[in-house]
Amino acid sequence: MLEVLAQAGVVDAGGTGYLLLLDALLHVIDGRPLPWPARRIAARAGLGALGPAEGVGDLRYEVMYLLNAPDETIADFKEVWAGIGDSIVVVGGEGLWNCHIHTDDIGAAIEAALDAGRPREIRVTDLVEQVVEERWVREGAGAPGAEAPTSGPLRRPAWSPS
Repeated sequence: MLEVLAQAGVVDAGGTGYLLLLDALLHVIDGRPLPWPARRIAARAGLGALGPAEGVGDLRYEVMYLLNAPDETIADFKEVWAGIGDSIVVVGGEGLWNCHIHTDDIGAAIEAALDAGRPREIRVTDLVEQVVEERWVREGAGAPGAEAPTSGPLRRPAWSPS
């Protein structure tokens, strides 16, 4: 963890992605809502509403992974992805593909990989939280005399099944 993030009580991007993956799994399996809508995160951080003009597009999540899949399955895979997101990059060949998408449907982005082959090294980033954290680090933590918050919107609660 970066020292400033540790002081703020927030997890690193990998930890956040892992928690988000678990949240998405609970959403798919049990219908639980995904955490914190974008406007609520920004408002709780005192940043107002974040939107496309402030560096966050309409789609909230970035999903990336390596995909072991036969080359002939990739055209169908790309077609599925075209229906669920944008900023799509699928590069590779000979059975190994590097895949990237911005989407609001994490489950569908991962399920498409399962239909084509075997995904690995899955990373999910909440783009809104990333912008909030980067802005806090850039504007708040760097200011002389600024103190890192010990609680609040950037302190991610521990995962719980409730």
